Amino acid sequence: MKIFKYLLIFMVPIYLLLVSVEYCSFNERFYEREFEKNNIAKRTSISEGDLRIIGRAIIDYIKDDRHNLDVRVASLNNEEVFKEEEKSHMLDVKRVYTYGFKLKDIILILIILIILLLFFNNKKVLLEGLVGTSIFSMVFVIILFLMISIDYYKYFTYFHKLFFEEGTWTFYEKESLLINILPLEFFQHITLKIIVMFLISSLLVSVISWTIKKREFH
Repeated sequence: MKIFKYLLIFMVPIYLLLVSVEYCSFNERFYEREFEKNNIAKRTSISEGDLRIIGRAIIDYIKDDRHNLDVRVASLNNEEVFKEEEKSHMLDVKRVYTYGFKLKDIILILIILIILLLFFNNKKVLLEGLVGTSIFSMVFVIILFLMISIDYYKYFTYFHKLFFEEGTWTFYEKESLLINILPLEFFQHITLKIIVMFLISSLLVSVISWTIKKREFH
């Protein structure tokens, strides 16, 4: 039964992190605030209305609610917003998200099965696993926060090297609308938002775990 406890400790934080990524990545209002905060309309000469159209298209594409990123807006004289190499990179991004969400669903099923198994066979081990989960989640949050605080660009680059083929994700600011619409500041802010949501959900798990443990053993 101990192996199931350690699986629980490992999988719950991963699940909470993936849920946080999903929620923040598909928050249309967040994109709109970032466009305004980073002065994207002035930087790109694209109207705020057209930026909302582009933001919605990016979200829908990654969610697989639209089949392509063939986007045209009036601010660009109805010409294509994204170049072929940018579309190719976004296809790679979409694949990473798709695999991540499949992993999230698999982990959720495993978590439910493990909880049920331990609940009916060894509640003490279940409680130990839940408490361990809360501790591991907090450590995970601290590590992530330190990484982005020390050198965000360094780990942002490591992430891309890990998931994307070299040469497919490097664009120049003067040539690419994609990195002008979604600059590094956007990713810094969304990463911080993900970590905050991950922290909140981890704290919730911690409170529930310690409350149950206290009632069971006192």
